[in-house]
Amino acid sequence: MKKIKIFRAMLFSSVAIGVIGCAGIPKTAENLPPANGTGAVVIPIDLSDIPVNKKYACRSIVFDVEKAFWKPSEPRESQTWELFLNNTSNMGLITGLAPGDYVFTEYKCYARNRYTLNGAKSYLTYSSSVYFEVQANTVTLASRGFVGTETFDKTGSSTFRARFRTYDKEGADKAREELISRGLPDGWTVGF
Repeated sequence: MKKIKIFRAMLFSSVAIGVIGCAGIPKTAENLPPANGTGAVVIPIDLSDIPVNKKYACRSIVFDVEKAFWKPSEPRESQTWELFLNNTSNMGLITGLAPGDYVFTEYKCYARNRYTLNGAKSYLTYSSSVYFEVQANTVTLASRGFVGTETFDKTGSSTFRARFRTYDKEGADKAREELISRGLPDGWTVGF
């Protein structure tokens, strides 16, 4: 009888930990949802300096999106988003935001599997100022795009950079083409 109670307690604890642990998982988006009055933003991604046979040191970037302006009486809320990085995608997509002005001022670069960064860290934190306006049923473009560069030496070790910077027309065009190739559901417009 005592063994059954211990087993039940262990089972309950593991289920509770599993459920609680899922609450903090960042959101990701590959495609636009059906039009519902919320908006979306595209963040251009440029990993073109990474050799084709290599993977970029950051597997993803994670950041908290919050309203740029809010009333003091309103609670300050944020949503955590994760953009997975690879050599084939020219954009990241954030969806389901109510119309308004948004910002994120910090992001984390998470290491690829079996990588460590700067002395056994699993992620590095960077400062940034990325602003964007969200309009209903419209895809807009962020004020800055993500650029990742990496150089490799003869031993296979690498040095990389992860930053957001102002992008050129070519970066915006590549992001737009990829968004359209994924398909625009009825009711959505592209605002860039």
